[in-house]
Amino acid sequence: MSSKGAHRPRYRIDPILPKELPELRQEIEEWTRRDGPRFWYEGHIRGSQYYIPPGLRSLPVKDAIRRLAMQQADLLAEAKLYSVTPEMTFLAQKTSMPEYNLNLEMLPSPRGVVVWQQPIGQCEHTERMRLLVDENGDIEEASIHDWVDGMGHEDIPVLGASWELLPGEDQVMVIFYSSREGLVNNFPVEDGLDLHEVRASLPPLIFEREQLLPVGKTGWFTSDDEDRIELTAAAATRPGLSDELRQLGKERDDAVLPMVQQMTKTLLATWMLMTMRIAKREVDLPDRAARKRLKRAGVSEERINEGVQVVRIGGPLRSQKPREGDPAFRWKKRRIVGPFVRNQWYPSEETHKPKLIEPYIAGPEGAPIGNAEKVYLLSE
Repeated sequence: MSSKGAHRPRYRIDPILPKELPELRQEIEEWTRRDGPRFWYEGHIRGSQYYIPPGLRSLPVKDAIRRLAMQQADLLAEAKLYSVTPEMTFLAQKTSMPEYNLNLEMLPSPRGVVVWQQPIGQCEHTERMRLLVDENGDIEEASIHDWVDGMGHEDIPVLGASWELLPGEDQVMVIFYSSREGLVNNFPVEDGLDLHEVRASLPPLIFEREQLLPVGKTGWFTSDDEDRIELTAAAATRPGLSDELRQLGKERDDAVLPMVQQMTKTLLATWMLMTMRIAKREVDLPDRAARKRLKRAGVSEERINEGVQVVRIGGPLRSQKPREGDPAFRWKKRRIVGPFVRNQWYPSEETHKPKLIEPYIAGPEGAPIGNAEKVYLLSE
């Protein structure tokens, strides 16, 4: 019987609620310390290259990956937690941001974990190289292999991200996370493999992709500008690839650029939306049962009491009525404009900085809202 037959288990992909986030963070941290070094090392030597920071590159690959996993676990342990409602997620996704520009004032904290209550992207459907390598990461054999042909990547949503401001304050390391349930639902397994065991062996959110974001630089991933943002995890740059596989790697990198760009835009917009007048930030604390479980897991009282910052729309969007003399046909319905980012000049500092312009409702009072965003407005 095929593994995709009638008895294949299916797991629901529900939104991750704020009250679930402290324990979910703890589970991911514990998995990263316990299983991350082995899991990441095996993936790394099979060709899924993890980004190794300059300070770890002098170590043997296995030791570098172990240190990398411990650093990520430490980040998770110390990060502030943020949960973004579907309404605010939607506004972040639709924010117009013609130019990439990240400055330190945009970061809500030096280390953080954000979980969006609706997907901001999809798992990549691009893994088409099989590399046989030794423990030093040197390629012994390389071939094209379509082992994920049956994986429906659109069913594996990206739901979260962690970030850390790196020493020197000129780069932010971001890691995007996708859904465990979506991965298991689409896992291309052999007959007889127990998917319940597969699920139990994985953390609630799966390491999807890492990305270094420069501070004070402009130019998107898809820009033709030579100074554009480059993918941190690039398939085409690994030494030892044949011309055929290098070309395949380039195609893979080009295919994923729009998705990585959109996820990055959503993350930047989320950070900026947190500072808006319409944004409301509330602290959601774990309930009594969750507090007991977290204490048993060794989580400090101080960290438990930090809770989760929940970011939601806290008030109505402002309205803009038609001006006198505007053509009547334009105003049969109202529409939501923005949000959008403007590169604002600050004379006192003699520099440009990105400024988020809040969304507003344009049109006559009482007219129906004509675009789909109306379902996301708590004020309506």
